[in-house]
Amino acid sequence: MDSNYYQAYENLYADYIYDERRAYRPYFPFEDDMLRTIRRAIDDNTIGYKNFRPDAKFFLLVNFHHMIVRPLAEARRFPQFVPEPVNLLKVISDDVRTIIRDATESYRTNDSAEVSGHAIMQSIDRLWRELRSTKFEIWG
Repeated sequence: MDSNYYQAYENLYADYIYDERRAYRPYFPFEDDMLRTIRRAIDDNTIGYKNFRPDAKFFLLVNFHHMIVRPLAEARRFPQFVPEPVNLLKVISDDVRTIIRDATESYRTNDSAEVSGHAIMQSIDRLWRELRSTKFEIWG
């Protein structure tokens, strides 16, 4: 990966959670909690992996946010998970953790130099039927 892009992805990942100074506001009250849960799951499960590239983190964050959380919010489908929204947070967190574990294990067995966004995409493909978030039938 070109070092300029490496830094660009680091910056994008670092700035992804929106704050009061930005225009974006979560559509549904749980969306902000979910976004922070995704970010925490990524950060907690990549600590100590120097070879886990920022594009891999950003790929996970953007995809879980825009391909799972946002469609649920737009379709106003969150109420089906209430009164236990913590379960939805756990499903998402567990799926992120599972993908990271698989990508990291694949990186070790394939002697790859780094865990990239492409490695994350391959892990999602390998794990598709096992991921709990696919049960929401949002896309597939």
